[in-house]
Amino acid sequence: MTTDRPSTDPTETSPEASPRACRKCATVSATSGDFCPQCGTAYERRRRGWRAWSKRRRIVVVAALVVVVLGGGGTATALKVSADRAEERRQAEADRRTEEQRQAAAERERQAQEEAEAEAEAAAEIERISREMRRELVHSLRKSITADARKRVGEGYLDGPILSTSCENSDGNETDLDAENGAYECLAVNIKHEDGQAEGYRFTGRVDYEDGSYTWRLGG
Repeated sequence: MTTDRPSTDPTETSPEASPRACRKCATVSATSGDFCPQCGTAYERRRRGWRAWSKRRRIVVVAALVVVVLGGGGTATALKVSADRAEERRQAEADRRTEEQRQAAAERERQAQEEAEAEAEAAAEIERISREMRRELVHSLRKSITADARKRVGEGYLDGPILSTSCENSDGNETDLDAENGAYECLAVNIKHEDGQAEGYRFTGRVDYEDGSYTWRLGG
């Protein structure tokens, strides 16, 4: 009895097989298998990388990448916000220092103005007092001359009565506060006319503005 054995001839065809060439040994075989019957090499290369992944796996990877990208974008946004806030703080600090400097300058200017006003007021007060002292000195000079003239009338040297004494500054420096002294022409009046004219005895005087003293004498 003869038993039929499957053919091992690689070139033998099968109604369900189609000729396929091996990419390694170049043997053409009619087979429906995935491997070359001659050398065992797979007819098709295994897909590697992205194209070899299933659709589900691709979706998962893409989703993961989106999350990473969004997360990175969020981190970048957070970093930008942090940088913006830091810049705002630096600007606020710079504005604060600028305002402090402006206020300090304004305060210095105000103090300088107050000091200048105080100095001006002090100078004006000194001038007022100086002029008042000069008026008082001249007034005292007139009173002293009047008293002296009346004494001379009592002694018989002058004719009375002595009504008053008037004095005029003869060197024109009465209002000059830098002048140390001034000369005065004085008249001890004993006669007054209806027209306002007056007669009397001539005295000369000198006032020392610095030490507040004065002298006089009868005549020039």
